[in-house]
Amino acid sequence: MAVITPCCCMQRSPPLALVVALLCGLCPALAVDRPQVRVSGRQLLVDGKPFHMKGVNWNPVRRGGKHPEDLDFRGFVETDAEIMALAGVNALRTYEPV
Repeated sequence: MAVITPCCCMQRSPPLALVVALLCGLCPALAVDRPQVRVSGRQLLVDGKPFHMKGVNWNPVRRGGKHPEDLDFRGFVETDAEIMALAGVNALRTYEPV
């Protein structure tokens, strides 16, 4: 059984890292009580309960743009984060480092 310590890498891109951390519930700076996250077999447990991941692949490129030249994390983060939060997204994958 492995223990995972959630962390926030806000040094690289504070606004985007904060949004990602809030969506994923992993920001220790904002957490009052940090959840215990562990892996048991093939299951991810948060505070002893199974955690169902609802994730998306996020590639913020404007319509008609090309990847990776037209990546615009800062330009899309506010509107996309709101939409993802409303949809219940709690996991995010990007195609390029943030």
